[in-house]
Amino acid sequence: MRRRDFLRKGLAFGTAALLPGTGLPAFGGLLDVADSDDKKRILREARAIPGKTSDVKFSDFILFDAITPKIKATDKQGVIHEMVQSLLDAGGIKKEEYEGIVKAIIKREELGSTGIGCGIALPHEKYPSMKRHVGAFAISTEGIDFDCLDDEKAQLFFMVISPSDDSIGHLRVMEHLTRRLKDDTFRRFLKQSKTREEILALLEEDDSDERR
Repeated sequence: MRRRDFLRKGLAFGTAALLPGTGLPAFGGLLDVADSDDKKRILREARAIPGKTSDVKFSDFILFDAITPKIKATDKQGVIHEMVQSLLDAGGIKKEEYEGIVKAIIKREELGSTGIGCGIALPHEKYPSMKRHVGAFAISTEGIDFDCLDDEKAQLFFMVISPSDDSIGHLRVMEHLTRRLKDDTFRRFLKQSKTREEILALLEEDDSDERR
């Protein structure tokens, strides 16, 4: 898809928008900052702090009980509600945060779809009352229309909710996701997984891969 088609979808990508050799946007394209100068500043700060995105692991934010091997939802809003509910059920968020987080993610999607293509959607948001990064994962065998950049249905869904005062940490988690998901073999194995245990094993194997 040409760059202007990506812009038409509502995401403002920088010059290094796509990861080399993939159709996936780099993490900068997912950063929710209206002012481009602020966006550049946050990216500079993230790169200046010791530690690389490879230091981030799935185990740092994905909650086991928020893994859904077969999501019941059939549309975008249903996916958002079900995944936020899984975070609530897993103890990642509080009951009183549920509605606010759902509304925040839906509002974020209105700014630009987080369906990045290649069957992947990464709904995410920063929320004031969060104390740490929490994540959920879900699979749709049939695929769900998530307004993806390549106009294909999404099958793999990673949701991330972060503290509103930790833009750099949020950025690192999102970059970790986009870089790890560029591996088509990894994506294929995730799609084929049938249980939480199988999914967890794949994520743990990736965490321990020294080539990360």
